[in-house]
Formats: sequence, structure tokens, C-alpha cells
Amino acid sequence: MISMSQIKAARGLLDWSQSVLADKAALTQRTLTNIETGRTRPNIDTLSIIKKTLEDNGVEFIEDGVRHKKHHMDIFKGETYQADFMNFLYNILDSTATKEVLLNGINQSLLTGAARDDVLEYTKKIKKLGVTERFIVPEGMEQSCMTADARNYRGLPPHYFSDTTPIIIFECYYAVMLFDIQEIWVIKNKALADFQRKQFSCLWDNGKIFT
Repeated sequence: MISMSQIKAARGLLDWSQSVLADKAALTQRTLTNIETGRTRPNIDTLSIIKKTLEDNGVEFIEDGVRHKKHHMDIFKGETYQADFMNFLYNILDSTATKEVLLNGINQSLLTGAARDDVLEYTKKIKKLGVTERFIVPEGMEQSCMTADARNYRGLPPHYFSDTTPIIIFECYYAVMLFDIQEIWVIKNKALADFQRKQFSCLWDNGKIFT
């Protein structure tokens, strides 16, 4: 079974506070605090719940500590699924050397109101990290709709473009936004991410340049 130090290390790996882990594991923060400080000795069922919660979010427990799983899938869903994904993406970009995000199927002309404000704010945050974004968009999209410099965009003819299931490629992750069921599936697999990156490059090299 996992140790108290492994629980704390796993939280650090995910950049989770005690309150976040407690909420996701359906425990009280007081219970988790008492466990981590050794004030109470948790039963096996409680430790199993904590362990499964952390494993479901990409942590692997090893003999001498914890590490990110090499391959796993996260699913973001619920009312805050998009905001939760953007926070996840930001944390990955902040903690890795990879500073590029590739997006295919994002039609920014559909962004309005608070949703557009959220994207603009997020764009400012990742720019401070030195991150650049490249977009595959419909070739008729107005440049006034773009949240980045026009040189970071390539356009596809309308009959080849789809904005129903946008994809996002970053580091060793491949994400699919499923708007119809309000979920985002994120697969951590380097081979898949590298393959999709090559497919993106093909579209990019043959897409329309915005001037």
C-alpha cells in the first residue's frame, strides 16, 4: 500500500493541494491532512480510494516514490471541462521544455463573449511561458477573429475543414475535444503524438497562408 510521503509526492507531481485531492477522492480535507501528518492511521479502503484517484489522474506508484505514467488517458468532463483542460495544459507547458501547441479544428470566429475572453486570457498566460501556438482553420476565417499572429495560422478549404472535434497536440499528448458530449479526451502517448504532429505538418505545409 502507498505511504504518506508518496501521497504528498503524488500531489506535488499533479500540482494539487490537499483540498483538490480530498474533493476528487470524496474525502474531507481534515481527513487527508490527518493522514498525511500521521495523526490518524487510515484503513485500507481509504488508502485504496486515494491511490486509485491519483492513478486515474496519471500518477504511477513505484518502489521508491511516484512518477507520471508513460501512457494513460485523462477525460475532462462536466460543466468546467474546458477550463479544467486549459489548466491541465498550462501546467504541462509550465513544467516541460516543449513550448509549442498545435491546434486543428478550432474555429475562432465562433468564439464570443466570456468564452473569447477566457481564451484571450489563457493566450496571454502561455505567451509568458514562451509558448507558441499554430492553428489549422477554415481558409475564409477573418484575421480579426484570430487570437494569435496571422503567421501562426494556415487555412483549409471548407470541404476539408471540420470544427466538430478539434484536436490539440502538445508535448507527448494528443487531445480530442468532443463538443457533442462536452468532454475532452487526452491521451499521453509519445508515438501517437509524434504521428499526429506529422499529419498536422502535412496540412500546415499545404494550407493557405494568411497575409
